[in-house]
Amino acid sequence: MIQESQGWLRDFFSSHAELTAAGKTERVAVIRGIAEHSREDAAALSYTEWLAEQIEPDLPMEAAAFRAYYLDGQTARQVSHTLSMDKRSVYRCINRGLDAMLPLVFGLDGLFELHR
Repeated sequence: MIQESQGWLRDFFSSHAELTAAGKTERVAVIRGIAEHSREDAAALSYTEWLAEQIEPDLPMEAAAFRAYYLDGQTARQVSHTLSMDKRSVYRCINRGLDAMLPLVFGLDGLFELHR
């Protein structure tokens, strides 16, 4: 049974490759769209808050920057002032947070893509 499982995993991952930069950009754009829509839609807001909660234990600064920028509607300059960081660091934190959300939103497809 274990050998069968190991064989299945080997076959499964041999048909997948690490997510390319283009694929990652497309998937991150989906999360950004949901986050931007969250100020207008309660379901999107609930989902976006859940995503921020999930990354917060490991990435507290990234979650704080993400919440301030997307959920509170602050500008990057306001977030940088609130969190005492450089404006460029705000964007880096948000991007790291979005990267961490990829597997939460897309599952394994947030990390890998099928060979074509």
